[in-house]
Amino acid sequence: MQTQRAYIQSLQAELSSAKVSGTNVSLPGVTLRGGSAIFVSVSRSTWISAQAAGLVALLPSNQAGLYARIDFNAEEAIHDEDEMYENLRLFLAECSRANFDYAAPAISTLTVAHRDNLLFQLSRV
Repeated sequence: MQTQRAYIQSLQAELSSAKVSGTNVSLPGVTLRGGSAIFVSVSRSTWISAQAAGLVALLPSNQAGLYARIDFNAEEAIHDEDEMYENLRLFLAECSRANFDYAAPAISTLTVAHRDNLLFQLSRV
């Protein structure tokens, strides 16, 4: 998620500093950095199965607490990621409405209102 956040901050900076001329704004897109990110999610199915089968009671209490905390943190991270992607979906819809190719280096011309809407959507991510 750090890579996505850095890219979002770059988009926000570009939109905020775009050249305004009357009611229009001219700005380039922000090209994606090269490379790739691999996201690995630890399987929570073992812990959930142990809870359902009543096997958690067999663990020492400090270990059960540790696994419960890890499970809670994983659930929160999944929720946060889902929320981030929902807000990104809304940002992409706004890009489409504004005819803004956010990843293309070519200069795009937007209305100030579209630029402000894009900044608002990015602020929610």
